[in-house]
Amino acid sequence: MTAAHAEVLLDAHVHYHPGFSRAAFFAAAAANLRAGGEQLGFDGPARSGLMLTESHGVDAFGGFASQAATSLPHGTSPDGWWFRRTEEDNSLWAVRSSAPDQPMLVIAGRQLVTREGLEVLALGCREPLAERMELRRARDAIIEAGGVPVVPWGFGKWWFQRGRTVAELIDAGDAEGAWFVGDNAGRPRFSRRPPMFARAAARRVFVLPGSDPLPLPGQADKVGRCGFRMSGDFDTDHPARAVLDWLRGCTEQPQTFGRYETLGSFARDQVAMQMHKRSDRPEAAAP
Repeated sequence: MTAAHAEVLLDAHVHYHPGFSRAAFFAAAAANLRAGGEQLGFDGPARSGLMLTESHGVDAFGGFASQAATSLPHGTSPDGWWFRRTEEDNSLWAVRSSAPDQPMLVIAGRQLVTREGLEVLALGCREPLAERMELRRARDAIIEAGGVPVVPWGFGKWWFQRGRTVAELIDAGDAEGAWFVGDNAGRPRFSRRPPMFARAAARRVFVLPGSDPLPLPGQADKVGRCGFRMSGDFDTDHPARAVLDWLRGCTEQPQTFGRYETLGSFARDQVAMQMHKRSDRPEAAAP
């Protein structure tokens, strides 16, 4: 298919956790991304998409791909959604049976944990990459693998020595390809914008937001709440390539949208995540 100009709204930090309802997840993504378009003042239709950032040992994209068809299956999907293949191995179209003309793009991606305890997103990378590399090496490995790296903000992650490590990476200005820092919907809406964002912008390292849903009840409803707008050539048979090429070519901050947490919701989520982490420890599973 020949590429044509398109407006695409994308959430750049998406986890599909065990226990999520697929129907609720994709319905929320569609509604939230549509609201993002309204926030940006769209007066016409825009394509929408999710960029997965899967942790070590997780492969929701592979599960979706194993169910993908080349055309609308006979009958109705049990939850109203099905997947359509593209000509790439790192992208799919999620299609709602009731609205087949409004598919949602799903792009594969990974999330790495570095030696310093930071996270790096590998947008567009289908295959797992090594864990526990130093931050700079992790960023460069993602570029070498054909992905776009993002170093996302996280509560407490950019403090003290780890913050200095991120600052040093930004100040070095030595990347052989485009990379970004990341914002997410879990940040309190009235909090101060992280100063690292301005530092990065001065080095032409821009911000890509995403929802970053947590492995907690109700979090599937938050997918699509933050993201960015792509405006450029778009090939529906090779959509991941179109998005990644557009990101690599960014020379200014992409237009973004987002709805962030209230202070109360942020505090509840932080407490719930600490309890969740403790419950996942091996000793917590002992009788």
